Amino acid sequence: MSQLKCSVPGCHAQVTAHYVQAEARKIVAQGHLCEEHGASCLYTYFDSNTVGTGTRFRSEDGVAFEPGLVFFHDGRDDRGPITQLTLIEVEGTRRIGMGIGRFEGESLALELQRYKAPRPAPHRAMVALIEALGGHLSYAVVDKFFPAQELAYEAKLHIQQAERSLIVDVRPSDAITLAVNRDVPIFVSDAILEALPKN
Repeated sequence: MSQLKCSVPGCHAQVTAHYVQAEARKIVAQGHLCEEHGASCLYTYFDSNTVGTGTRFRSEDGVAFEPGLVFFHDGRDDRGPITQLTLIEVEGTRRIGMGIGRFEGESLALELQRYKAPRPAPHRAMVALIEALGGHLSYAVVDKFFPAQELAYEAKLHIQQAERSLIVDVRPSDAITLAVNRDVPIFVSDAILEALPKN
């Protein structure tokens, strides 16, 4: 990525980041950015009043959200390259940002692109396994937040198998990618939303 130049018109700085912006689970913008424009992109998106697309829908598990921005940065923290996922409230303006793994971010971006790999990627293999065992993914929920652990979250997959309802503990990035793949709702719990900073 370091050989590329920033895609902002008139900027010729070297690229340090790449972003994918989605609405209604489809990519609407993407580009390569330098350090300055990358930071501006993140802050502008997170602080904007853009309303999340889709139909407002909630369940007893929370409020519907959608992937809005996947931001890849060449910089590293202790765990490796930094990737930021921002979820946006459906028909609302609340946002939730979380750090995810680079490969997990790439997998989500490929799902948003509707990319058809010649062989099943891990997330698609997980879906195939669920369905081969007679189940189907009903929805995903990001249900727990640990602010002391640098924006760490937990998530659950809700799976229906005949008369049984199953709940599987997974990483939020996996839950969101699987939900996009099967086009099922993504919820964020009321407990997390109540902890968000008030505007």
